Amino acid sequence: LNQGLTWVLSRFQLEVKEYPVYEDNIFIETYAPFADKFSIQRDFKIYVNEKLIAQAISNWLVVEVEKKKIAPIPDFILQALLNPEKPKLEMNKAKIPELQAPDYQYDIDVRWHDLDINKHYFRWALD
Repeated sequence: LNQGLTWVLSRFQLEVKEYPVYEDNIFIETYAPFADKFSIQRDFKIYVNEKLIAQAISNWLVVEVEKKKIAPIPDFILQALLNPEKPKLEMNKAKIPELQAPDYQYDIDVRWHDLDINKHYFRWALD
């Protein structure tokens, strides 16, 4: 924020192969193997002991706070985060099937304090 910039998550994909169980110790490896002018990819690999149980891919954009516009990824961020030697995970391009009947649903009144710094309904998303 002191640079006038913030992050916005633009895509996230999680693949769970197996769930951890009570008292499992998990280890999360995360790195940024790829960036283009406007986005940076951060990959996550989640292990129990040395067994891969889940992996995730996230794509992030940098936004100028005042202008509320997407900005090119600054060099200081690329130098701090980018690790192109690590293998890049590939996002599954398959479409999510349309939901036929939800198992659970509830209504919520969104309030001002539910907004994060980017004016996203953060509290609502957590609920």
